[in-house]
Amino acid sequence: MRGTYRCESCNAHFKGSRKQCGVCGTAGIETDRKRCPSCGTSFSDSAHQQCPRCGSDEVELIQTE
Repeated sequence: MRGTYRCESCNAHFKGSRKQCGVCGTAGIETDRKRCPSCGTSFSDSAHQQCPRCGSDEVELIQTE
């Protein structure tokens, strides 16, 4: 599941690229993989996203797919 985020600093909209595994805890990695390399479980979006335009980590989830 990739969500759409809005940067609170520069107002850019972007797709989340950092993923987190809900099973083994692998977190915050930037990847386009669909499964965790540690345990093979499907990734979900990490709570820690970063704006690709300005680098801010102050972002808000505005839509999920």
